[in-house]
Amino acid sequence: MEISIFLIIIIIIIIIIIIIIIIIIIIASRVLEVEQATFMPLVFSMTGGMAVEFNRYHSRLAELVATKKGESYATTMSWIRARVSFALLRSALLCLRSS
Repeated sequence: MEISIFLIIIIIIIIIIIIIIIIIIIIASRVLEVEQATFMPLVFSMTGGMAVEFNRYHSRLAELVATKKGESYATTMSWIRARVSFALLRSALLCLRSS
C-alpha cells in the first residue's frame, strides 16, 4: 500500500515537471517567433547555485547598474547577490511554512 502511494506521488511529480518543461518550450518559441527576442529562464539549484545563463545575466545586470550609479562592479555584484540570496531565502521559508 505504501509503495503504491509513493509511486503514484513520484509519477505525479514527473508529470508536473514534464508539463512545466513543455510550457517553458512553448513560451520560448513564442518569444523567439513573435517578439524577435530571446528567452532565458533564470534557474537556481536547491543549494543556491546558478545556471550559466543566469550567471551571464547577473554579470550584465551588475555592469549596467554599476555604470548607471557610478559604483564599482564588485560592489554592485555583491549587492545584487545579497538581494537575490535573501529573495531565495524568503521564498524557501514561505514554502516551508506553507503560507
